[in-house]
Amino acid sequence: MAYSDWQLNRLRDALRAYHDYGGKRLSQRFNWKDVAEAMAEELRLQDPPVAAERLRQFVEGNRSKDGAMRKFGSLKPESLEQVVAFVMSAGLLRPAEFEERAPSFQAAQRLLDFGDPSGTR
Repeated sequence: MAYSDWQLNRLRDALRAYHDYGGKRLSQRFNWKDVAEAMAEELRLQDPPVAAERLRQFVEGNRSKDGAMRKFGSLKPESLEQVVAFVMSAGLLRPAEFEERAPSFQAAQRLLDFGDPSGTR
């Protein structure tokens, strides 16, 4: 399936958040290899569906030589489908958030829930 730019950006945002805050403790940061391995584990694959550096390029992009623009890497369609499956399976995005373009309050609500894992809110 072909994805629009806003859907790819939502995937990038979800993966970036997982990279930065995916650990059980807020002080735990993941590197891109950890994210790739988490994808394989979540999807029950032997090998990560995307190499760590390829994943970084997809999410962070590469700056042009003059530093003015950022070019994002692309993924093979089958790898992109596995990234989507991981993001949905890990609860980083809900299907409705990936299907509707308008920003929703759900992402902010999830952030609040993440900040209070005890569920006492």
